[in-house]
Amino acid sequence: MKKVVCGVYDMKAGSYDYVGHFDNLVQASRAFENSVRNPDSVYAKYPMDFYLVHLADFDVLTGFFECKSSLLPFCNASDFLTGGDSKKSS
Repeated sequence: MKKVVCGVYDMKAGSYDYVGHFDNLVQASRAFENSVRNPDSVYAKYPMDFYLVHLADFDVLTGFFECKSSLLPFCNASDFLTGGDSKKSS
């Protein structure tokens, strides 16, 4: 069985803020959405700055990571804001 390893990339800082493992990309996306919808989170305050990125797959039976050859973001924090109304980053 494989899990997905995803991270939240901060465009302004140029680094990953959070890295976690999930059963699939849908669960990763839901967790990111929950964080974005918290009005006190930095993701909600500057949604254009943060992307969820699939970094690797993790095989729970062998313990091996299979890193992705290209790290392409699959959603932006602004994707989860009501009506697509995203705030501009400062």
